[in-house]
Amino acid sequence: MDNKVDALDVLVTAHTSIGELISLRPDSTFDINDALGDAIESIQNTDKLLIKTGFENVDKFAGGLTRGEITIVGGRPGHGKSTMLLNLLSNILAGKRKVLLFNRELTNVEVLKKLLALESGRLSYSMIRQGIYDVDQLQELDRIRGFIAKKYCASRFRMYDKIRDFPTSATEIKKFKPDVIVDDYIQLITPTGKEEQRRLQLERIVNDYKWIAKEYNCSVILASQLNRAIETRGTQRPQLSDLAESGAIEQVAENVFFVYYPYKVQGGKPEEKNKLVLVAAKVRYGETGSIQMAYDGDKCKMYNSEDELFVPPMTEKQQDEIPF
Repeated sequence: MDNKVDALDVLVTAHTSIGELISLRPDSTFDINDALGDAIESIQNTDKLLIKTGFENVDKFAGGLTRGEITIVGGRPGHGKSTMLLNLLSNILAGKRKVLLFNRELTNVEVLKKLLALESGRLSYSMIRQGIYDVDQLQELDRIRGFIAKKYCASRFRMYDKIRDFPTSATEIKKFKPDVIVDDYIQLITPTGKEEQRRLQLERIVNDYKWIAKEYNCSVILASQLNRAIETRGTQRPQLSDLAESGAIEQVAENVFFVYYPYKVQGGKPEEKNKLVLVAAKVRYGETGSIQMAYDGDKCKMYNSEDELFVPPMTEKQQDEIPF
């Protein structure tokens, strides 16, 4: 009415509020037999409720990602947080799910450079960044481009790098209806509410994502920064209190995972270069703990164990035979 508010923000907010009001209306019917049927079906067919991450050891914590719930992935800069998200994305797409990715920090072009290295298994990310190639690498670039175009087709994958606020993000989610939403990362989402405190702004964003996850029966993975408190402790392994605005984020999320790369904090010891620790600090419906994984930063690739580092990447024929 005062011409100072973006019309799209008003429409998205109204749509969300109407959805909440409808779900809370007093005359809503409830049939226990229908509800029991849904519960038993989810028990008998866990694939409808759970989405596997593609990492066997990660799935052991809670069976996988649960629809309608939020998973937080935190980590210090350079510890592989964004790379972990891309590996999850690649694995989930391989499971024939629909994924929507919001790049708040990196551009789509830079993300695609990482995906070229990740999906190829032969190309060097550092060489891609520097634009250094030989004939074989140029041929591999051309080949893997076709594979990525098939695997990350528009019907199953979308990504955006110029969306700053949640209402616009919600519009794309409602259009695409993905199985999994990946947002990297939430501290860069521009707040649109009336809250002035940063803690309350983040709490609103995470709660809005929670409603989206429930409404569209999808799983949400949110990357989060850590605060500076971790630098003052003797141990550099992250814990829940290290999340930026931890109280606002932790209480809504069902799972909180931290990516910890000892090589970055132990003086670059060669024996630590391919070791990565995933800390499950909160698992609402499973077990907490930590697992040892493997990491090849130049291939943008993460593995269940160091043994997998020495497994040759898939051949062109093997990739061509994958039924996407």
